[in-house]
Amino acid sequence: MSTDLERELRNAKELNALLTERLELLQAVNESAYLEAYAAHSGPHFCPDRPFGGEAKEAAA
Repeated sequence: MSTDLERELRNAKELNALLTERLELLQAVNESAYLEAYAAHSGPHFCPDRPFGGEAKEAAA
């Protein structure tokens, strides 16, 4: 293998390692933000202040 190809392969491996680290960091930040948003809004739920069905008709009256 020529030295040019060896250098190119080494550079490609270094770039791959760098991008892999960055991807892992960004994925961790993304998951953290998602968990914080989910916790802040308690996930999907029914709101007792805005009833629907039979309770909505009674609340509107």
